[in-house]
Amino acid sequence: MKEMLANKLARDISKPFAELEAHMQQTLKGYGITPEVWELLKSGDLLKTPSNRVYLTSRITDSIDQRGIEALQRSTGAMAKDAKPDAVQKAIAGFRSDLSDKLGMWMPLTTLWWRPACANKHSSKASSPRIGTERNAAHNSGCWPHCTRNWRESITRAW
Repeated sequence: MKEMLANKLARDISKPFAELEAHMQQTLKGYGITPEVWELLKSGDLLKTPSNRVYLTSRITDSIDQRGIEALQRSTGAMAKDAKPDAVQKAIAGFRSDLSDKLGMWMPLTTLWWRPACANKHSSKASSPRIGTERNAAHNSGCWPHCTRNWRESITRAW
């Protein structure tokens, strides 16, 4: 599943954030990947396989344009306008690490978007994977394996 999502994001990387599917935008925003960060991701290198498949993985953060990160950090106030060079490098490294973690963590949770209604009746509609929301409280506290299994079984039957 993670591979499929990474490939989908890689194929969509050339699109403006506003043209991504609404559920994808909402999921990305939930993990702090804003339209500005999406634009930064475009400056990074996608993972390419020998068979020419491309993937957006957390490793992309190593190749994102450093000047772009600095400009974004300064424009959002995350970095002081008069920051010293060592503080700038530290902030950029922190941004890369944080973004890498976000990209590495969000993909498995997005399966909740495409899952069928849970047999435990948590929700009859696909719902946002935001941690701590009342709507997904049961999923966050132990139903995740059950719902994921149901989702995988429904996909297997569909194939």
